Amino acid sequence: MNDIVANLSAQPILGVGTVLFVIGLGFAVLFGLSFRIRAVLNKRAWNGPTGPFFILMLLTLIPGIALIGLQLWLSQGH
Repeated sequence: MNDIVANLSAQPILGVGTVLFVIGLGFAVLFGLSFRIRAVLNKRAWNGPTGPFFILMLLTLIPGIALIGLQLWLSQGH
Protein backbone atom coordinates (compact mmCIF):
# COMPACT_ATOMS: atom_id res chain seq x y z
CA MET A 1 0.00 0.00 0.00
CA ASN A 2 2.81 2.44 0.82
CA ASP A 3 4.39 1.78 -2.58
CA ILE A 4 1.14 2.72 -4.33
CA VAL A 5 0.83 5.97 -2.37
CA ALA A 6 4.49 6.85 -2.97
CA ASN A 7 4.16 6.12 -6.68
CA LEU A 8 1.03 8.25 -7.03
CA SER A 9 2.55 11.17 -5.18
CA ALA A 10 5.68 11.08 -7.36
CA GLN A 11 3.91 11.15 -10.75
CA PRO A 12 3.43 14.97 -10.85
CA ILE A 13 7.21 15.30 -10.50
CA LEU A 14 7.64 13.52 -13.83
CA GLY A 15 4.96 15.65 -15.50
CA VAL A 16 6.39 18.96 -14.32
CA GLY A 17 9.92 17.82 -15.16
CA THR A 18 8.88 16.81 -18.66
CA VAL A 19 7.10 20.11 -19.28
CA LEU A 20 10.12 22.11 -18.06
CA PHE A 21 12.44 19.96 -20.17
CA VAL A 22 10.39 20.50 -23.34
CA ILE A 23 10.16 24.26 -22.70
CA GLY A 24 13.93 24.30 -22.13
CA LEU A 25 14.46 22.52 -25.45
CA GLY A 26 12.28 25.16 -27.12
CA PHE A 27 14.42 27.93 -25.65
CA ALA A 28 17.53 26.03 -26.78
CA VAL A 29 16.21 26.05 -30.35
CA LEU A 30 15.41 29.77 -30.13
CA PHE A 31 18.86 30.42 -28.67
CA GLY A 32 20.56 28.56 -31.51
CA LEU A 33 18.48 30.25 -34.19
CA SER A 34 19.08 33.69 -32.74
CA PHE A 35 22.81 33.04 -32.47
CA ARG A 36 23.08 31.84 -36.07
CA ILE A 37 20.88 34.56 -37.55
CA ARG A 38 22.89 37.28 -35.80
CA ALA A 39 26.12 35.67 -37.03
CA VAL A 40 24.86 35.63 -40.64
CA LEU A 41 23.78 39.27 -40.34
CA ASN A 42 27.27 40.12 -39.06
CA LYS A 43 25.98 41.41 -35.72
CA ARG A 44 27.40 40.66 -32.29
CA ALA A 45 26.00 37.24 -31.43
CA TRP A 46 25.48 37.81 -27.70
CA ASN A 47 23.59 41.07 -28.05
CA GLY A 48 19.87 41.08 -28.68
CA PRO A 49 17.67 38.13 -27.65
CA THR A 50 20.45 35.53 -27.57
CA GLY A 51 21.43 36.17 -23.94
CA PRO A 52 17.88 36.05 -22.52
CA PHE A 53 17.13 32.87 -24.50
CA PHE A 54 20.26 31.29 -22.99
CA ILE A 55 19.28 32.27 -19.44
CA LEU A 56 15.71 31.01 -19.93
CA MET A 57 17.05 27.79 -21.40
CA LEU A 58 19.22 27.20 -18.34
CA LEU A 59 16.39 28.10 -15.93
CA THR A 60 14.04 25.54 -17.48
CA LEU A 61 16.27 22.79 -18.85
CA ILE A 62 18.34 22.13 -15.73
CA PRO A 63 15.39 21.88 -13.28
CA GLY A 64 13.53 19.74 -15.84
CA ILE A 65 16.42 17.28 -16.04
CA ALA A 66 16.75 17.31 -12.23
CA LEU A 67 13.05 16.55 -11.72
CA ILE A 68 13.10 13.73 -14.26
CA GLY A 69 16.18 12.30 -12.54
CA LEU A 70 14.50 12.64 -9.15
CA GLN A 71 11.46 10.75 -10.44
CA LEU A 72 13.68 7.96 -11.77
CA TRP A 73 15.53 7.80 -8.48
CA LEU A 74 12.26 7.65 -6.50
CA SER A 75 10.83 4.97 -8.78
CA GLN A 76 13.75 2.70 -7.92
CA GLY A 77 12.62 2.58 -4.31
CA HIS A 78 14.85 5.18 -2.65
